Amino acid sequence: MSAKESAAVVRRYYDLLTSHPSDVGCYDVVAPNAIFREPGRMLQAREAFRQRVADFITAFPDLRCSIDDLVANDDRVAVRWTLRGTHQAVFGPYPASSKQVTLTGIGLHRVANGQMVEVGLLRHPEREPATRSEPRSSHSGVELDGTWGSGRHLPPWPQQQLAHRPRPLRFRARRVGDR
Repeated sequence: MSAKESAAVVRRYYDLLTSHPSDVGCYDVVAPNAIFREPGRMLQAREAFRQRVADFITAFPDLRCSIDDLVANDDRVAVRWTLRGTHQAVFGPYPASSKQVTLTGIGLHRVANGQMVEVGLLRHPEREPATRSEPRSSHSGVELDGTWGSGRHLPPWPQQQLAHRPRPLRFRARRVGDR
């Protein structure tokens, strides 16, 4: 796929978070066997992703997602994103706070046949340093921040799930005009 086609697929993926779709057909941008990695968890398959989006939309009914930067190279796309919403329902271990929440992070995506097949999400570290009782987890050479919101520590990536991981996402930086 060309970089332009891959970028269009990734944009459709992020639009799912803002459009709050109820039609299951909207999720065709995600491959049936897609893999999603984020600090502390790994999801496999389109249905798991659909459920994760539903959890976000339930907890943050006014959720809005913006793409701050997007860089594409063939079937690989990197995105710097921002999520904003009001925390109105339980989300994982966090009770509703009725506060505005802003999450920022980076997504590394791999696209094949017009569908998202692999996603790695990394949240940006908090502005205030979090206390850590154990060192940062790492995966594929990428440092992961193990905190969420108030600085609570998240568990490291489950090693048993990573034993069968597909090849890691890799990006090669080139200057404009280089081949």
